[in-house]
Amino acid sequence: MSKKIGFLITARLKSKRLPLRILKDLQGKMVVERIIDRTKVVKDISDVVLCVSTNPQDKPLVDIAKKNFISWFRGDEDDVLKRLLDLPELII
Repeated sequence: MSKKIGFLITARLKSKRLPLRILKDLQGKMVVERIIDRTKVVKDISDVVLCVSTNPQDKPLVDIAKKNFISWFRGDEDDVLKRLLDLPELII
């Protein structure tokens, strides 16, 4: 039985210094889409999961995950580590 290895991408849209930075255009694609594309080529990864907060502002990120056919998880808005630890085992 092979190990299941997930690639976890943490992202949120709430930012004081550069709001919506993950949605910014980077040579024709959003930054988050470039990150997703790069993770999809990593060998031996069984799943890519976009981990976003429960803040309603982050809904566009869930839509991007769906559009790019990757898993997504909504967790704690302020504590990124808790967000990762709360991931269901079925996802990763």
